[in-house]
Amino acid sequence: MEEELFAVLIPDGSVLKFAKKVQKDISKHYNLYHIDKFPTIHLTIDKVKTDYCQKTLEIMKSVVNNFKAVKIKINEFDCYYTQDNNFLVLKVERTESLKEFAMTFHQALANEGISLIENYQEWDFHITIVSNLFAKNPLSDDKFKELCYLYSGVNLPYISHAKSIELWRFTLNPAKKCIARFGL
Repeated sequence: MEEELFAVLIPDGSVLKFAKKVQKDISKHYNLYHIDKFPTIHLTIDKVKTDYCQKTLEIMKSVVNNFKAVKIKINEFDCYYTQDNNFLVLKVERTESLKEFAMTFHQALANEGISLIENYQEWDFHITIVSNLFAKNPLSDDKFKELCYLYSGVNLPYISHAKSIELWRFTLNPAKKCIARFGL
């Protein structure tokens, strides 16, 4: 992941407020993250190799000029289990503005052969609330399953917008994470 850059939308309003509250509550309960070092709430829309940073920034700048705020709608929690990590996420609905923006951006990256996402139609839009990636006290599989059980089926009718897109490095360090930010 250190060799990848992430294009992310930053939600605002009720989605951001809700996601931060849940993340903080879970972290406090499980003593998961360092006190003020929570992963930033975001929605990843694409990935590229670090070698393509400049080209990605050019594409970002070009694409954002044609769009306004992107509608972000969350409906429920979900859990992802991988070999290396587990994730509690908020599932993000494919709103028209999200589909249009994300596909336009992805297609521009794909046309240059630099997107790392092979089948974008299957890309699962989500906002990660909890994972062990940056945890000081990672959750055991049993604790994670317990957490997923607690949050499964919770109804979340939150809607807000993303008014910016950022290009990130894989780090929690705020001074090093964000390479660039473009307003929508």
